[in-house]
Amino acid sequence: MTKIAYLRSHSLSNDATYAHVASKMDIDNFIDYMVTNIYCANTDWPGTNIYYWKPKKGGKWQWIFHDMDFGFARYSDIELPDGTVVDSTENYDALGMATATDGQEWPNPEWSTLILRKLLENPGFKTKFKNRLLGTLNTTFAPSRVKGIIDNIANQIESYMQRHIDRWTVNGEYSYVVHNLQEWQEQVDRLKTFADKRPTIVRSHVSQHLP
Repeated sequence: MTKIAYLRSHSLSNDATYAHVASKMDIDNFIDYMVTNIYCANTDWPGTNIYYWKPKKGGKWQWIFHDMDFGFARYSDIELPDGTVVDSTENYDALGMATATDGQEWPNPEWSTLILRKLLENPGFKTKFKNRLLGTLNTTFAPSRVKGIIDNIANQIESYMQRHIDRWTVNGEYSYVVHNLQEWQEQVDRLKTFADKRPTIVRSHVSQHLP
């Protein structure tokens, strides 16, 4: 029986069954991976950009962050394959997407949410996951901390930005979303707005999906 077949055919509300699954995967790593993608409102996930690994001999499965440029409200909205338009700003319900059973082929087909959904059947895991998610909103993802990191990085590259814009402007048209320093600063401010608003919105999603 494959590991996915085992998940589909067993209830993880049973602590012994949950312990068996936990012996195969790094639960803390998986929680941090999920929590970060959810906070960042990664709209190109969980059905794509999934990387995981384990040692050839022994060890547990671990997940790796990959290609998260659709996070932090890069777009105002996204259009799903059925034409539905979803708000992908700081309001994006990434937790709902990551636990849905009826998601579309992109971005969240049913198979891509299976592991988290099955783990959440276990009360102990649910409490651990919920506490970790809410806790990071007050620590790792606290607005003051995130905005401090954004400002630090922006300050390091600010003196290079005009050169960067000039380098990638062809026939008067820049190949990305900023065409001058003012527009670049607007994008930096957009990141900080996301940082200010996102924790409160994620808390509301937790109340909705993980009562």
